[in-house]
Amino acid sequence: MGWRVKEKKIVPDDVEAIKQAVLEIVKEVDAVIVSGGSGVARSDVTVEALKPLFEKEMPGFGELFRMLSYQYIGGNAMLSRATAGVIGQAAVFITPGSPDGALLAFDQIISHCIQHLVYLLRKER
Repeated sequence: MGWRVKEKKIVPDDVEAIKQAVLEIVKEVDAVIVSGGSGVARSDVTVEALKPLFEKEMPGFGELFRMLSYQYIGGNAMLSRATAGVIGQAAVFITPGSPDGALLAFDQIISHCIQHLVYLLRKER
């Protein structure tokens, strides 16, 4: 799609480590996709780390992800806390860590809205 991946980073399941990693990168990019930590296990803390940083939340992302996920895995889709928001002037998507879930989020949702979303966020710079 012509996008460039600026950085890939693996961080521990730790609120401060996740927060720090995302706060560093949002200054340099238009969008961040965080994969993992969006479930309900004790170690799933990505939502707790990042949601308080959202200046604007995009609850429709999580709603749409769970609806699409339901078509594949049924009721277990409700266990996902996938969400998205804006930190600074970057879109931040929190997707499941499972490859199937992350690909579903990207292929069916993010790739369809990212161009317009980035346009809107850049327009305010």
